Amino acid sequence: MRCCMAAGQLLRSAQAFAAPSRTSGSLLVSANQRATKNLTLLAYYTWTKSLDDVPDINNGAAAGSGQSAVQNPFNLKGEKAVSTFDQDSTFKAGYNLVLPIGVGQRFNTGNHLVDNLIGNWSAGGITTWITGYPSYVQLGGAGNFYQVVPAGTPGCTAATGYCSTSVLPSGYTLRPNLIPGVPIINPNWKHNPFNSLATGGITSYFNTTPVYNSAGQLIQLGAFGMPGSLGSPAFGNAPRTLSGARSPREFLMDMRVTKGFAIRENYHLNVNATFSDLFNHPVYYGPSSRTPFSSTSINNTTGLATYNSNAASFGNLSASNSQVQSRIIRVGAEFTF
Repeated sequence: MRCCMAAGQLLRSAQAFAAPSRTSGSLLVSANQRATKNLTLLAYYTWTKSLDDVPDINNGAAAGSGQSAVQNPFNLKGEKAVSTFDQDSTFKAGYNLVLPIGVGQRFNTGNHLVDNLIGNWSAGGITTWITGYPSYVQLGGAGNFYQVVPAGTPGCTAATGYCSTSVLPSGYTLRPNLIPGVPIINPNWKHNPFNSLATGGITSYFNTTPVYNSAGQLIQLGAFGMPGSLGSPAFGNAPRTLSGARSPREFLMDMRVTKGFAIRENYHLNVNATFSDLFNHPVYYGPSSRTPFSSTSINNTTGLATYNSNAASFGNLSASNSQVQSRIIRVGAEFTF
């Protein structure tokens, strides 16, 4: 018997579940300054951290993080990681400016028509930077949890070679190993994150550089490796969610510009334009494929394992959920009398 029947039996042992837990912390720093009579500045920064061992959070799913299944349902302590909805840093900066030109302002020509044409401008806006949501990864199958026996062993019907059977019980979803020192995120991911028809195809958000052993077998994909080996299976050391591999940060700038006209003492016309996401900056959600190894194949002749790559789609950003923001310009007017 070449592999892990004993390990499989151990996984099936009846052990008590731990109660779900959650911890959180936060920090808020804010500033509000009226720089001059016509200019007000404000800014605030928040840092939060939410940790839990809950595998499925709807808030995270709505944000593109989805559900990260339990690796070992009898060890919830091993599931403790940042929450799928955690966005740890938020910075907002805003302003409100009234140009001191025109009717009733510091600088005016004394000519009612000229002041109306060049003055009475105001603007306000807010800019937001928010870190992304944590990603997660999982293996596509039983990893190295296979019983491999030679032909002739009771239960193996093969005439020659080997038979193999998965011994990973239902309820376990394996995760890969994280390789120390190897970056998870591809620094060139912005080159072409969505267009599969472009030269070179889609640029993955995750680092998907393959590593092979001396036998030419895939053993590593970017920062992710197959845990254990055939005959010595293991759980992956990757946490349930990866705080160091978040989706790209969100950057948004909203702005409003108003031009006022004083027609008479009690008659005023304000024309305004409101810009949402002024620079049309896309919001990217996390990868849609989070499985670096699609499956494990056992060679029935040699009894050796081959790990099949999922590199074609692994780590690619979700095109259907990304770029949901778009620039919106609204123009309006109000007349008071």
